[in-house]
Amino acid sequence: MKRVDLIVAIILWLYQYTGLSLAVYTFSEEQRLTYTPSASRDPSVAVNGETIHVVWIDYEDVSDSEIYYLKSVNGGVTWGSSSRITDNDDADMSPYLVASNQHIYLAYSGIRPSSGDRSDIFFRYSRDNGQTWSEETNVSNS
Repeated sequence: MKRVDLIVAIILWLYQYTGLSLAVYTFSEEQRLTYTPSASRDPSVAVNGETIHVVWIDYEDVSDSEIYYLKSVNGGVTWGSSSRITDNDDADMSPYLVASNQHIYLAYSGIRPSSGDRSDIFFRYSRDNGQTWSEETNVSNS
């Protein structure tokens, strides 16, 4: 018996004899969330109930990338307006987002001249579901 066939057989046995429920997921059609002429990339998503939080980087010009934020409060049916979280002349990259209740936590890497043009890790948070954000904190130097 092939390995895949064995795995399928085990799952079916578990379903039949133990009452294991098989979850079936359906996905909506893809939705375009960014409409900028520049490249949008490196998205990170956090879900808290029906609220979906998304961050990504966008290039305002060739040498600069900034982090943007967008949310849906109805499970992705509609989306609010995007907002820019970072705003500096340096590159911000690789955002990672976590959400819990009204709190959102964002970590990302950034290159700052004050760091000798090396990449450091920065942190920001929102305590009001993404309405406002803290100042960035360089956690690489903590």
